[in-house]
Amino acid sequence: MFALRLKLPRLIEDGVVDEIGNVKRNERVQLMPPVDAVEIPWVSLGSTPERRRTNIQNVLKTNRLMPLAEKIIRNTFMEMELDALALLPNALPLGPLVAPTSRPSKHFLPEDLTYLAWLDV
Repeated sequence: MFALRLKLPRLIEDGVVDEIGNVKRNERVQLMPPVDAVEIPWVSLGSTPERRRTNIQNVLKTNRLMPLAEKIIRNTFMEMELDALALLPNALPLGPLVAPTSRPSKHFLPEDLTYLAWLDV
């Protein structure tokens, strides 16, 4: 998904989607694996043209800022997405990370909240 995000400016330039997120040409976008233009998440997430435009503009804005980051942490690992990670030179694969379950795990220590006071300084 991150590699697809970086391809968005080119998709707009090539007329596959517009700046609002409307699909102009439904074609296969060549990534690993290929995806149909109508399946691009920033196109399908907005229920109105304004929301789609906001989604597209946010992706374009953060794309411009990503080269400024020393590393971009990705919830993946090298062996799983070697080809996609090659497209992201400053990606740091750190994972797989899983969302916490509703019950505490027996594998972790109790949460230490003393760091909150330091954050408030």
